[in-house]
Amino acid sequence: MQVPLEIFARRWQTLQAEFMLALFHHRSPLLNMLFIGVSFLGNYASFTVWAAALAFFRRAAQAQTLFLAASAAMIVTDLFKHAFDTKRPYLHLHVEPLYLQSAAGASFPSGHVLLACAVFTYLLLLTRVTPLRVIAVCAWVLLLALSRLYLLVHWPIDVFAGAVIGVTLGALLYNLRNVLLHNFAPFLWVMIIAISVILHETLVEDTMIHLAFGFSALAAALVTTGRTFSARILTATGLLGLLILLTSVFASGLAAPLAIPSGILTGMGLDSSQEKSDTLVDS
Repeated sequence: MQVPLEIFARRWQTLQAEFMLALFHHRSPLLNMLFIGVSFLGNYASFTVWAAALAFFRRAAQAQTLFLAASAAMIVTDLFKHAFDTKRPYLHLHVEPLYLQSAAGASFPSGHVLLACAVFTYLLLLTRVTPLRVIAVCAWVLLLALSRLYLLVHWPIDVFAGAVIGVTLGALLYNLRNVLLHNFAPFLWVMIIAISVILHETLVEDTMIHLAFGFSALAAALVTTGRTFSARILTATGLLGLLILLTSVFASGLAAPLAIPSGILTGMGLDSSQEKSDTLVDS
């Protein structure tokens, strides 16, 4: 005899499957292009591009903040994925996914939604919260969540959990911001070690593309520490990262991410900002 909890779980899984199949049967070329683009803009590599842009315009503190929140979200996402190790919908439903490059690893929770919620919650708390900003953030998160469902790479429970965990993480980072930013270098080294462990396990199953994210994080993190040896390490990391990026391009075509060059640009911009501030202090 089945207990009520088991019955509820089966019915819930059936409802999710029916919803996903309904999305699958309402695909169109226009929606395919739209949601693939939305998913691409919501990945970790895109946030490193934003950080690079901030660093280019001499906004080192903002770039550090964005990089901190995005990298913390990446680590938390992978920890949850390794803990639950759930199958993605397209595998369960035996259908062909539209955008497999964004579907590496386990399903729960949605990394895209968790990343967006963590970063935007953190940024909203740092700035003046206005109704327009809240509406804009909610609209983007909902569109991103719908894209992950439409592409059949996440269940509804995945995107819901990603939103809850992301908002919680963003609020936690905001409350710990003084500790993290005042002790930025030690925190980044811990973050690098965590990312390295996660990527080491991921690379066994997936492609070299994942290594690009690691080198992006490493290149940006080493320079934001403000250490004198960071420039030399950045150069070595950049050269090795460029080699891996070229290998990824040959292995997977245009699907190779922009993580490495954006990470290098972030590092270079932050390094220039640090040198400029040091010069002003000395003078």
